Amino acid sequence: MKSMTGFGKANLKYKNRDFRIIAKSQNNKYLKINSSIPNLFPEKLTYNLEKLVKNFVKRGSIYIKIKKLHSQDNLIEKETIKSNIDKLIEFSDELSNRVEISKKIRLFDIIYFQNSIESPTTIFETDKFCDSLIASTQDAIKRMIEAREKEGKNLEEFFISSINKMEVALSTIELSIPEFMSDLKKHVEEKLNEIYKYNTETNKFNEEKILSEINYYIDKSEITEEIVRLKSHLDKLRSLLTKDEQPIGHSLLFTIQEMQREINTISAKYNKKELFSEILTIKNEINKCKEQAYNVE
Repeated sequence: MKSMTGFGKANLKYKNRDFRIIAKSQNNKYLKINSSIPNLFPEKLTYNLEKLVKNFVKRGSIYIKIKKLHSQDNLIEKETIKSNIDKLIEFSDELSNRVEISKKIRLFDIIYFQNSIESPTTIFETDKFCDSLIASTQDAIKRMIEAREKEGKNLEEFFISSINKMEVALSTIELSIPEFMSDLKKHVEEKLNEIYKYNTETNKFNEEKILSEINYYIDKSEITEEIVRLKSHLDKLRSLLTKDEQPIGHSLLFTIQEMQREINTISAKYNKKELFSEILTIKNEINKCKEQAYNVE
């Protein structure tokens, strides 16, 4: 089981440039991927990042941010500048020996020459840089997944604890059914005897109808079927927790919703006040499970 909440980061050092990659994930019914990268990076990186995320994540809102720790987009290292100026002077001397021109070098010439040289930002477009960045982003995503798995183990422990509480409460309710039905029939008989005290023609005429209504009332108060179905859903919930198959979030939510339907029916039928706390326990645990299931991938 994996949570949909996680965080991971990684660093990349490439040619004296430092980058930090952050991967974050939050709840989402589907898979939604957003990324934030420096403007100077090639557009294809956005597509490659999205493709990378899909290899590791099935559900959740994923946010990938790449931040340049030292901004050098418009700067060239001093040694590089000196080297380029030396090249320019050497070229100027060589050219002046061939043709009679002034070899006076202006600032404009240096700037123009600098712009004709490969900009340091073009390294971002090389396959080598893109591959390094993707590899570091993968490290950040893996750390994010580790955090999701760790949180998933906590969620699994919560679900198991909640299932155990519901099973105990349900067992208590189930054991009380024979006594409840016996008390119910006894109560009905008492009411029926009160009706028959008045031996009138009208009562004799309505006897069949009265008995039919009583049987219907007793049948509607029977909760054995709901108990059986709720037990089955609890077994299903427990089995989902041990599944290696991912994702399971949708299945968890569906099962929990079915459990909620059954306990609501039991609550409506079963008016034994001594067991109100058990019914309330199951309802509360189902609501807690439902809330947590939204965070399961």
